[in-house]
Amino acid sequence: MPSSSSRLVDRFLSVYTYFKTFPIVKRARVVSALTGTDLNKLSLEVEWEQSDVSRTEIMRYIQHYYLTSTEHESPIATNLDYASEPELISLGNGFPFPADNGTRLVWDIRSPPSPTMRAICLEYTQSPNVFKASSSTKACSPTVGTFVQIWSSGRLLKTIMLPTHKPTLVHGKVYADAGGTFIGAAWSSDSKKIVYLAEALRAEGSESNESTSVNSMFRYQDNWGEGLCDVSQTVLCMLNVSDGTSNCVVSPDNLPDVAPTKPVWCPTDSGIVFLGYALEAYRLGLKYCTQRPCRLYHLDFATGKIRSVSNAHKSADCPRFSPDGKHLIWLENDIGGPHQQCRALMELRWPWDGQTMPTVIVPVIEKPKDSSGFPGLYCELPERCWTSDSSCVVLSSIWGFHLAPLIIPITRQSIDETFVYRIPGPPEIESTVNLQTTSNSVTVLDVYCNVVIVSASTLLHPPFVSVLHLPEHAAETNWPTWLNDCRWLSIPPGLPNMGMQMPHVTGSACYILPVESTADAHHNCTESLLIQPLTDSSGKPQSVTVSDSRLTDFNEWLPLVHCSSIHGLIVYPHGGPHSAFTANWSPLVVGLVACGFACLLINYRGSLGYGEMAVRSLLGKIAQNDVDDCFQATTCALKKLEKDYGRKLPAVLFGGSHGGFLVLHLAARYPNLFRAVVARNPVTNLISMLDTSDIPDWDYVEAGFNVDNAWSLGSIPSDSCLSTMASMSPLFRLDSTWTVPLLLLLGDKDCRVPKSQGLTFYRRLRALNPQVDCETFVYPHDAHPLDSPAADRDVFVRALQWFYTHLNLDE
Repeated sequence: MPSSSSRLVDRFLSVYTYFKTFPIVKRARVVSALTGTDLNKLSLEVEWEQSDVSRTEIMRYIQHYYLTSTEHESPIATNLDYASEPELISLGNGFPFPADNGTRLVWDIRSPPSPTMRAICLEYTQSPNVFKASSSTKACSPTVGTFVQIWSSGRLLKTIMLPTHKPTLVHGKVYADAGGTFIGAAWSSDSKKIVYLAEALRAEGSESNESTSVNSMFRYQDNWGEGLCDVSQTVLCMLNVSDGTSNCVVSPDNLPDVAPTKPVWCPTDSGIVFLGYALEAYRLGLKYCTQRPCRLYHLDFATGKIRSVSNAHKSADCPRFSPDGKHLIWLENDIGGPHQQCRALMELRWPWDGQTMPTVIVPVIEKPKDSSGFPGLYCELPERCWTSDSSCVVLSSIWGFHLAPLIIPITRQSIDETFVYRIPGPPEIESTVNLQTTSNSVTVLDVYCNVVIVSASTLLHPPFVSVLHLPEHAAETNWPTWLNDCRWLSIPPGLPNMGMQMPHVTGSACYILPVESTADAHHNCTESLLIQPLTDSSGKPQSVTVSDSRLTDFNEWLPLVHCSSIHGLIVYPHGGPHSAFTANWSPLVVGLVACGFACLLINYRGSLGYGEMAVRSLLGKIAQNDVDDCFQATTCALKKLEKDYGRKLPAVLFGGSHGGFLVLHLAARYPNLFRAVVARNPVTNLISMLDTSDIPDWDYVEAGFNVDNAWSLGSIPSDSCLSTMASMSPLFRLDSTWTVPLLLLLGDKDCRVPKSQGLTFYRRLRALNPQVDCETFVYPHDAHPLDSPAADRDVFVRALQWFYTHLNLDE
C-alpha cells in the first residue's frame, strides 16, 4: 500500500497535470482580410502551446479561425464562422539537447504583400551515427546545413542553402526568431529579398575549422549572458531570393563596435532600420535589461551610409513603421539605472532628412495623476501595432496588476490632449461572479486591417483569444465614446461550442489588497493580489477546478486534492526587483490554491506599472522598503483570512531571484511568523555577485550607487560600497539563531544569479545550525527561470511537499 507521502505526491502531480492541460497562446496573426461590399472576411492563425507533463515536453499546435465582421453595425460586430481542428506543429524539442534531434526550425516569416508566400529557415544536424555509417548510408542522409525554403500557396518553390559552411562561408550560425533580444528576419515588400541575423565569422577562422586552429581553439569568446550565451558578435545579412546569394550588409566592417539586431525594412525597400548594442570592454547581460546602450540606426542602400536615428544617451527598442510609411516609432528609456524602467514612445516623420528631431508621443510618467491614472509604458510593441490609417498604435502595458490594452493616437493636434486610451478587456474577464476585482491580463498580439487580436486571461480564467474590430477611420474616432461600447469576440482553445461559456476556475476568488507602506511620498505604488479558496456552508474548502462544459467527464475522474481546511498563506513576492505581477493565468498559483493554500502576490515599491518615481524609490533601499512592504502585505492578508475563515492561518514563503532574496530576509527577520521558505535561485550575497553574475551593475544600482548614469565597466568597489552591499545581503543576516526550514532550488546554468549564491547560503546554514531542516536541489540544464518542463514540475511538487511537511499536514 502506498505511503501517505507517496499518495500526496501523486495528488500534487495530478493537480499540476490538470492545470497544465490548459494551453497558452504563443502568437496570433491575421493571415488575410478580404474586403467585400458589406462584409470583412478574416482568417486568423493562432499558435497554442501546451505541456505534456508525462513526457516533460512542450507541444505546439496551430488553429485557424474564419470570421465575418459586419461593417454596417456600429460598433462593428465580429462573428466566428469556422474553427479548424488543432494541427500539431511540434511534439517537443528534445530539451536539453535539441540540436541533436535532426531538423530545427529557426524562423518562419510571411511576405507582407502575399501572406500565402512564406520563407522557412531550417537547420539540419546529422546524428552522430551517420559519421560511423557506410558511404551508401551517408548518401541517403539529408544534407547538413542551414536552409531557407520558399513556399507559395502550400507549394515548395525552392530551397536555398545559406553560406554557413565552406566553401561559400559568409557568416556563422543563423539566429532563431524566438522573441528574444537578438532576433530578426524580415521579407522585403517586393518579396525579392530577406534580411536576417547571424553570428559573425570569428577573426581567426570559422566555426568549421576552429578546432584545428592553434591560434584560436582556446580563445575566450565573450557573450551576452543569461539566455544569450551562444551570441557574441552579430551581423545583418541579405538573401537574394531569386539567385540564392547572401552577403553581409551590416558588420564590423561598416559599423564597428556594434552588435546589430531587429532589422525592419524601410518603406519602398530603400533601406533598413535596426537596433545596435554598443560593444564595450566586455559584454553585460541583456535579457530582462532594457537600460543597455542601444541606438536605432538607418542603412540607406542607395548611399551605403549608416546613420544613428535615436538619441545617443537613450536606449532604443522596437522600431515600427506605419502602414503609409510616413511615421517611424520606437520605445526608449534612460541608459543605466534600474534594469527595467518606464519608457517613452517616440515618433519620427519619414523619409528622414537626417536633421529632424523625433517627437515624444508618450513621455515617461514620473507619477500617475491619481490612483487610477496612467502610470506610463512598461512594454514592448507588437510586430504589427498600427491602425490601417496610420493614426493610432495599439499595445499592452503593465498598469498595476493589469496588463492593459491601450490605443495611442499618434497624430493628435495638441500635446495637452489625453494621449492614451485604455481599451476595456473582453467581458468574460471584466466582470465575473468569483473575481471580486477587475484585474486581468490582455496581451495585444497583432493589429492588421483594424483587427486587434489579443490573448486574455486572469488568475481564474485560462487564456483565450479575443478579437476586436476597430473603426475604419481611427483618426476621426471619438475614442472615449467608442470604447464604452466596443464589442469583443472571444474564442476558447480547441473546438468552441455554440453558446458555451468561457472556461473559468471555480472554488476560489481574488482580491486586491492595498498595502500601507511606511512613510513614503510614493503613494499608491504598493499593492497585493490575494487568491484564496472558497468554503461551503460548513466551512470546508470547495474543490478548485475549471468549469468547462467540454470537459465534464474529464473533471469527474480527475483525482484532485480535497482539503478539510485551509492550510495556510503562501507569501509570493516577484523577482526583479523591477518587474511586476499581473493577474494573468498561472498554473503554479492556481495549483497551489487547489492544494489548500491562499496565495499572496505582492507588488512592492520598485515594481513596474506605478510610475517611474515608484521604480526608483527602491534604489538604495532594497532589503528595507521591499521587505517592509512584503511584511505589511502579509499582515493585511492574514487579518483578512482570519476574518474569512474564523481562525489564524500559518504563513510560508515562496520566491525566486530577487523574490528569493526577499523571502530569505523575511525568514531571518520574522521567524515566528513564517513556518517554511522555498527560494528559487535567490540572491544571497551582493558582494560575490559582483564577480559571478552577468549583470554586476545590478548590485551597484540596487545598493544605491550610480543610479542615474551608465555604470563604468572598470568600477572597483570601495570599502563603503562593499559594506553597504554586505548590510543588504541575506547571507550576512545568517547566524545560529536561524530557525525557518529552507528549501533551495537552483539552476546549474544560471548566469544571472549563479548557483553559488544559493549553495553558499546552504553550506553556512548547515554549519551554523545543523538542526534546521535545509535541502538543496540543482537542475543541471536549467538557467535562471527554472522553466524546463521537468524543473517546472519538480518545483511545484517539492514546494508543496516542503510546506506540507513543515506545517505538519497529512491530508
